[in-house]
Amino acid sequence: MLNYQRARSRAALIMALGVAASAVAPVVMPTPAAAQTINFNDVKPGHWAKSFIEALAQKAIIKGSNDGSFRPDAPVTRAEYATMILKAFKKPKAGDGAAFADVPKTHWALSAIQAASGAGFLSGYPGKIFKPEQKIPRAEVLLSLANGLKYATSGSPQKALEGFKDSAAIPEFARNSIAAAAEKKLIVYPNATELNPDRTATRAEVAASIYQALVNDGQAPAIASPDTTATVKPEQTSAAVAAVNPEQTASQDVTQGVGGGSAPVTIAASINSGLSPALQPVITPVQAKTILYVNPALGTDTSSRGTSEAAPYRTLTYALKQAQPGTLIQLAPGNYTQESGEIFPIVIKSGVILRGNESTFGKNVLISGGAAYQTQTFRVQNISVQAEKDSQIRGVTITNPKSRGTALWIESTNPTVQNNTFIKSLREGIFVTGSAAPKITNNVFTENTANGISVAREAQGEIRNNVFQNTGFGMAIGDSSAPTVIGNQVMQNKDGIVISHTSRPMLRQNIIENNMRSGVVAISDAQPDLGTTTNPGNNIIRNNGQHDLYNVTSSETLMTTGNQIGTMVRGKVGFPSPDAPGQTLQTGQTQVAPQ
Repeated sequence: MLNYQRARSRAALIMALGVAASAVAPVVMPTPAAAQTINFNDVKPGHWAKSFIEALAQKAIIKGSNDGSFRPDAPVTRAEYATMILKAFKKPKAGDGAAFADVPKTHWALSAIQAASGAGFLSGYPGKIFKPEQKIPRAEVLLSLANGLKYATSGSPQKALEGFKDSAAIPEFARNSIAAAAEKKLIVYPNATELNPDRTATRAEVAASIYQALVNDGQAPAIASPDTTATVKPEQTSAAVAAVNPEQTASQDVTQGVGGGSAPVTIAASINSGLSPALQPVITPVQAKTILYVNPALGTDTSSRGTSEAAPYRTLTYALKQAQPGTLIQLAPGNYTQESGEIFPIVIKSGVILRGNESTFGKNVLISGGAAYQTQTFRVQNISVQAEKDSQIRGVTITNPKSRGTALWIESTNPTVQNNTFIKSLREGIFVTGSAAPKITNNVFTENTANGISVAREAQGEIRNNVFQNTGFGMAIGDSSAPTVIGNQVMQNKDGIVISHTSRPMLRQNIIENNMRSGVVAISDAQPDLGTTTNPGNNIIRNNGQHDLYNVTSSETLMTTGNQIGTMVRGKVGFPSPDAPGQTLQTGQTQVAPQ
């Protein structure tokens, strides 16, 4: 795991990697002639990383095997990587890092692990474990170097990454860190047009990245690799596309099988920022009494397993039967479907914590399926997951491909739903009803047929810092519900937020723009709180297709204070301020009174 504490404080971390093709080719300089070249029998002339490998070997940062081989395509473990870091950089000091339960004092890499941890290159996992034998992916190598060496971007992230075919896989909120890595020329791959961030890093790739970091640090001369000096022209973007998507795009691309005998579905959640702030994962500590591990590819559902990552359960369904309040269920990447043995709907029991990968919003941890469920307030519904009292759902992707399917049902409970992706359900991502008061934060809602979130009955709770994009209604808030809706990005949906019946949601600090029809719609007897003189709304509602703010209530004047609202306003809307009498726009008017 990367140093998430450092990443959170800098507001940048899910994955960071990449260099533009123009940044891949280093300046060519002669290598020193004084040092004797160290050759490996499996790194032949013409190998793309030969120069980097031999240069690090001369510095005694890396070494080969007794048989004279280097194994350039072999994976690198976290312990091996920590050892390379300790040898390469002067900054780590042995003994400065945290103690880890799975790294005893007799471990061969103890000093290196503590040094890399203390300097901010690497950190551990919950439960004070390090997983020294776990293979390290490309993204983690690059992020650890950027974190440990405190890189910062100086240019446009989009410009730095435009030469890569799969740059859309990089989350927008990590663009600055990615650009910094690009500018420092940390990546030297044989294929200069693809990033492949999730692939396990090889010894050759790690050697190249570390050497490039040494060059940037002034500790080594730049050298050229035979296959990394070509200039790759970025794909041209049409003016029309650029006008709709002026900034970068963050994507999650997962091709998974869907439960219930359905054909495979390709999930491609595209989150465009427009002019809004970036979504960031907020990874808070988890307090757990016990940990159970689930891996659908490697696990077995027997009582003797589940308590270690090396011997996991096969299904989440089985793990939940064993779980008690305070249990953390850790999901490995994979498909959790009917075909893999799951029984839907999956009920997250009271006090149980379900976690996949929060740093990627659940990428590659897919729960897909649905079944009939008898609800208390809306009869029988088709749902994937139900969350009970005090449960937590973190870092998973949930989709319900069934007819009128809902991904997550929350009824009269108070779960925490954090850092997940809700995508391509045939109705909504989350349905909140009854007297529920959930905390729904930092999630992605995209391509759901009906709504991102539906809130009904007398539900309350908090909906904070989520992204709603490319769905029906971003949020549908009705009945007598009164949730707090704060800091969300609601963009490119059919309608942004539709508020109905007698609901009274409080909207603060949301960005609601570029929706096809309306930004905010109030109908029936709804009366949303869009700000007061003592507590201004600070919402941005603009650039929507037909209406930015549309009041269709029977008689209510919709009051709004302290917001930035575009010119397309319709219905009775009042704009009071502390030092001026309120003004009301009558039906049909489109001019906005000054805020």
